[in-house]
Amino acid sequence: LIAMGPYGTQQVEILNCLLRLCSSKGDLWHAVQERQGIQLLISFLGGVSSEKQQECALCLLSIISQEIDESKWALTAAGGIPPLVHILHVGSIKAKEYSAIILKELCNHSGDILSCVRKSGAVPALIWMLKNTDLRGQEVAARMLKHLVSNSDTSTILELNAMLAEDAPPSKEYTTDILSYFLSISPLADILFDGSPVNESFHLLITMLSSFKEEAQKQAACVFAKLLKDR
Repeated sequence: LIAMGPYGTQQVEILNCLLRLCSSKGDLWHAVQERQGIQLLISFLGGVSSEKQQECALCLLSIISQEIDESKWALTAAGGIPPLVHILHVGSIKAKEYSAIILKELCNHSGDILSCVRKSGAVPALIWMLKNTDLRGQEVAARMLKHLVSNSDTSTILELNAMLAEDAPPSKEYTTDILSYFLSISPLADILFDGSPVNESFHLLITMLSSFKEEAQKQAACVFAKLLKDR
C-alpha cells in the first residue's frame, strides 16, 4: 500500500501504521489506530484505488475483523458494508474472497449487522462466486450464503436447486452443503409439501443417491444421514 499509487496522505498514514506496527509487537489493531485505521483502509476500497491496493486493504481488514470484535462495529459504523458488497460484485477473485470473509465475520458478530448485509444485495454476488471461483472462493461463498439466505428465500433456493440439477456443476459439493443446511432448518411441512423449493431440494438429493457418480452418492448419503440424526 505504501509503494503503490501516487504518494499522498494515504501513503503517509499507512507508513506511520507500519512504523507503529514494528514497535508494537505485531498489534495491528493499535498500529492502525483502531477506528481511524478502519476508515483509512475503507478509503482504499473505492473506485480510484487499483486492484492490488484493494486486495491489500481487504487483507488487512480481514485480519483485523477476525481478531478484534470492536473492529466489526467500527467497520459497520464507518460505512464499510456497501463497498464490501460492491467488491463482491465487481472485484478481483481474491478481493471477492477477502470481502466475503470480512462480511461473514460481521454477520457472525451481530444480528443487526446480518440484517444490513442481507438487505445490501450480497446474495447474487455470492451465488456468482459459487459458480465461477476456485474451491477456496466456493467455500467462502457457501459459508456466507448459509448465514444470509433464510429458508423463506425461495428464489435463491430454486437457483441453488437448478445448479445442483446440472450435469457437472462446478460447485456441487458446496451447493449440496447449503441445501442440506436449508433442509435442517426448514419446517417438516415445507419439506413434504409437493412443489415447495425445499421439497425439490429433497428430491434432487434422492436422485443423487442413484447417481452413477460415486462422489455424488456419497454427498447425498451424508446429507440424509445427518438429516435423520438431527431430526
